[in-house]
Amino acid sequence: WKPHLCEKVKKSHQVWLLVPPGDRQYTFELSSGKDIVTEAASDAGREVLHKKNLEAALWAGAFDNKDEDEGLITNVHSVPPGDWDDVQFVPIPEKKAAVVKAKPKEAWTWQKSLFAPAYEGAYEHPFEKDWELAHCDKLVNDDGSTKALMKANYGEFLSVYKLFCSNNKAIFTLGWNDFTDFTVSADLEVKRKADADMVFFGCCTTGPKNPHLNPKKSLCRFQFLDACMKLAMIKWYRTKEVSTPLEAAQKLVERVAPLVPTREEQDDFHARVWREDVEDSIKHDMDNLRRAFKTHSGREDALSKHKMCSFGEWQDMCESLNFVDPTVGFTERDVNLCFLRATRTPDDELHDEHAPHRKLDWVHWIEALMRVGDRFSESENVDLEPYEACIQLFERVAYEYPSGAEKRRRAKLAAELDRKQKEEKATAAR
Repeated sequence: WKPHLCEKVKKSHQVWLLVPPGDRQYTFELSSGKDIVTEAASDAGREVLHKKNLEAALWAGAFDNKDEDEGLITNVHSVPPGDWDDVQFVPIPEKKAAVVKAKPKEAWTWQKSLFAPAYEGAYEHPFEKDWELAHCDKLVNDDGSTKALMKANYGEFLSVYKLFCSNNKAIFTLGWNDFTDFTVSADLEVKRKADADMVFFGCCTTGPKNPHLNPKKSLCRFQFLDACMKLAMIKWYRTKEVSTPLEAAQKLVERVAPLVPTREEQDDFHARVWREDVEDSIKHDMDNLRRAFKTHSGREDALSKHKMCSFGEWQDMCESLNFVDPTVGFTERDVNLCFLRATRTPDDELHDEHAPHRKLDWVHWIEALMRVGDRFSESENVDLEPYEACIQLFERVAYEYPSGAEKRRRAKLAAELDRKQKEEKATAAR
């Protein structure tokens, strides 16, 4: 039996007969809907207006247990058959189940996923700012064709810049030794080494003064672009090997592009790991992953509501989780590189003294973990696809940062296991 609100017909309410005639115990619930029923029925010309009238005039003693049966009228009453002239009884209508049309599931796309904020596009605005700060228009002095070429390939220069920056602990700028390694790898060495030295140290001193973001002893992002362009002009344009700055820039792109590992290209990486099943695994362990991020963030954001993971905190986390593993070929340099590649590329890297682009927010922290998982999958000792390695890594991180209830459950299981082992040892000793 389920309660049903009586339908009101003019000034009275319909009452549904729930029991056959005879000695039966039955119940009226006078307030089962939103509105309290004040005219539930009538008997022998006496209208039942509310509970007190019903108790006094109709069935005395029905409310012996008022505290427990609040709102219920219960009594045993002899119901004579057919004596229902003043009360209308109708059968309870069967409610037809509402047919809810299931909406077709929308196809998953990364644009509507939690990965979307990490997408940076073609770096148009960062390039424009770097080109302006480096005064490259003055250097090439052409119709803009050189700028268009460099803009189309700027993502490769950023990737190579981060690749060589990751060789040292000061990972946000490029030191002299790493710049030398870059020129050798890209075959940008010039005949006179003094020219290369002058290019490096000359570019270090350009741009806005900021000892934190522009240390003057290493190259920041726009200075790296400036140095590359000047080396290209010295190596090919000044020596008359090419006749235009555009041709020198083309040779520069040809040297730099092969240095970008195919796996590190943005679109290729996203195609491997930006997947629905990876996002589902993140959502499944969201609380524990959030707990991990909170544990390793905020050290440099004490006065900010928006906590971010600094490079030092990222290193601490990687050390605590034993990410560095020679058996899978994951080194400290990989720790640096995964962090760098996951950081946001700002339009102007010298604009904000607090340098939020040198830290990871929640989404970019997830991006860094996916880069670690993707790097793991390259090892011959890891027989997993990149997305599978990412899912496994999220599970591994989530396990290390359990909730308080989970910690207590694990402690209880450990205590139980320890007790059983002791009992087994005692039994064996007997």
